[in-house]
Amino acid sequence: MDLAGIVDSAADQVRAIMERDGIPGVAVALVSGDAPAWSECFGVAGCGGSRPIDPDTIFSLQSTSKTFTATAVMLAVQEGLLDLDAPITDYLPGFTVHTRFERDPQRKMTLRHLLSHRAGFTHEAPLGGNFDPELESAAPSFEAHLATIPDTWLRYPVGQRYAYSNLGIDLAGAILMKAIGAPFAECLRRLVFEPLGMADSTADAAIYAARGNRAVGHQPGFEAVPVRIPIEASGGVYSSVADMTRFARFHLGQGRFEGAAVLGPALWEEMHRPCFDGFPYALGILREALRFERARAVLFNHDGGGYGFGSCLTYCPEHRLAWIALFNGQTRPGPPAPFDDIALSEALSAKLGPRALAPRRPADKAGQPSQEALAPYVGSYVAGLRFLTLGWEDGAFGFRALGDEAQNPLAFTGPDRAFVSGGPREGLGVRLHPRSGAQPAWVQFEAEDVDPAFAFLLGAPLDLNEGEGEPPGAIGDAYDRFLGDYRIVQWGVAVMTVSLTKARGSLWLGALRLVEHAPGLLFSADGELLDLTREPPAFRNIPLSRVETGGGPGP
Repeated sequence: MDLAGIVDSAADQVRAIMERDGIPGVAVALVSGDAPAWSECFGVAGCGGSRPIDPDTIFSLQSTSKTFTATAVMLAVQEGLLDLDAPITDYLPGFTVHTRFERDPQRKMTLRHLLSHRAGFTHEAPLGGNFDPELESAAPSFEAHLATIPDTWLRYPVGQRYAYSNLGIDLAGAILMKAIGAPFAECLRRLVFEPLGMADSTADAAIYAARGNRAVGHQPGFEAVPVRIPIEASGGVYSSVADMTRFARFHLGQGRFEGAAVLGPALWEEMHRPCFDGFPYALGILREALRFERARAVLFNHDGGGYGFGSCLTYCPEHRLAWIALFNGQTRPGPPAPFDDIALSEALSAKLGPRALAPRRPADKAGQPSQEALAPYVGSYVAGLRFLTLGWEDGAFGFRALGDEAQNPLAFTGPDRAFVSGGPREGLGVRLHPRSGAQPAWVQFEAEDVDPAFAFLLGAPLDLNEGEGEPPGAIGDAYDRFLGDYRIVQWGVAVMTVSLTKARGSLWLGALRLVEHAPGLLFSADGELLDLTREPPAFRNIPLSRVETGGGPGP
């Protein structure tokens, strides 16, 4: 490899992203084999400050923390303290959660479900989440946050679908604490940080806050961001680029570190092997298989972002390469691309040749569904703020996502499986799932051979929001007093305004059609709850602040 050329190119990209997005400081490392091939620090620890970032400056890792939690759980399994497939009620006997789908869902949940985002949880809890107003003054404890998870409603049946959620990982952290008999920060110190010599790393926000050599979170639009993060297991780890290099070396060694077997190879493999159909998120880590001219490379990735920080950890054990980026700001889509697509991809291309497209799959004309068979899938689909339409254009069945200038036609390989045969998303695999009980029809994308950031976007299946020719609802006027505009407030700053409206006999929150489950409890197509029984009302457990218009009191 021309390492000098890769380093020069990557350093130029880092500087360009920092300038474009106003990011104060960045620390990066490219690991090759058992040592850093390149590590460099850019900028300063705080916006407007003068203290430079150095290899020991600690950053908040945000969701990359999930990989640490999963690693600690696997080490506890190795000690015989935990079982990945035991019901979580064996460890948390009093735990319950609300659901529309099945009785006692908590008795079906396992640590494997929690760590792979297959338990069906929503993303936020009523207390301690990213939009908790208490974060502005006195952040709740991890334990207080955990105590409100039973107040949430599951989006999907246990084990059925991938749904990225902080709550499942936080519950895994609670189970780890119970098994070890210590606070979460102490669990990570004992199981992970100490064996790997990660002396600067912690999951204790008080240690981070007292540290002189720490990066300060910077988020555009906010004078300051909260320091304490109640979601300790899913987003509360702090580390330096020097320590992250040690963690990457441990995973490149498939559980071995500096000649010692820290995690047995069978358990390391189990952590990194997706165990459910569909999106290839394993246990606390995303698996990706990228195709190059001369070979295929299997990568493992987790990014993090929020509270004025971002991070990226990607490693490729078969080619002994890893990439780390820590930064105290927010990136946006390129060009240049965000930090997670810099030196590692260039190093792999230098070794294996340029990226190659997956071979085109043959369509099965005998398996082409009829127009009648596809009719229940025609309509608009939603997953959070992502939307697409599925239907017919010029005799071809396909979809359009937001921003697509052309249709993505589907070529079927079976009754419910297809691939995009042309258009802007050519090559993507698609699977159609029929309506079942309380769940509408849904579309699942396959994430094989795509880059990390796009893979996470693909991971969220999209649900039928409104079918073509669907009859109007019959919601009545019981909720008319709630109609109007609402603000979503984060840390005292309004970040979004949404409208609750009534049309075609249904309530709509923005573009999301809502279905009543019980008085005051209405669900969106993608399984998220609008709770009008709370004061203030909440969507996805995020408080909604009524926008007063002078026309009378709010609800």
